[in-house]
Amino acid sequence: MELTVLGFSGHSYVCISIAQQLGWSIKGYLNPTEVNDTPLPNIQYLGSENDENCVNELKGENTIIGIGDNIIRQKLFDRLNGTLKFPVLIHPSSIVDPSVKIESGTLVFAGAILNTFANVGKCAIINTGAIIEHECEINDFTHIAPGALLCGNVKVGKRTFVGAGSVIKQGITIGDDVTIGAGSVIIKDIPSGSKVVGNPGRFI
Repeated sequence: MELTVLGFSGHSYVCISIAQQLGWSIKGYLNPTEVNDTPLPNIQYLGSENDENCVNELKGENTIIGIGDNIIRQKLFDRLNGTLKFPVLIHPSSIVDPSVKIESGTLVFAGAILNTFANVGKCAIINTGAIIEHECEINDFTHIAPGALLCGNVKVGKRTFVGAGSVIKQGITIGDDVTIGAGSVIIKDIPSGSKVVGNPGRFI
């Protein structure tokens, strides 16, 4: 099985590692420009994702978006979904309950735990060691950073970033396009477009 990578920097290197551990071979990467200074010099540059001819040559092939920025990831997914295929990649060391539903393009990193009846939308990132407890809902293009803990029945909107080591109390609803700072403790609902930091979380 071959896989193409969109983007080529630190986040995509981790994605490549997960893919290889799952038995994928890496066909190459798409990026606006070729990356010369890289720890993965054997990964071939295939061209730019903005080059329609280049993308069409890969039509129907499996691709991962190795980009951490939620907005950029959504733009690429929305533009290229249907031309390229976006599989779900789950690191072998993660624990994902059989009842969990995960939509296309989502990445689950090493040591993450997704518990009973959690749902994860399209092209989300569940990063290293994150814990998503029972019946949580993670919407499209959201990034749950390393070590974050979401207790049961937490709902997280689209394109939201939950910072490393954050703790979200059970039953909390977090809106779209929210940024939660690293190490924050969230004990109240967070409306869309907010930025929250601290313990307990406060708006900034």
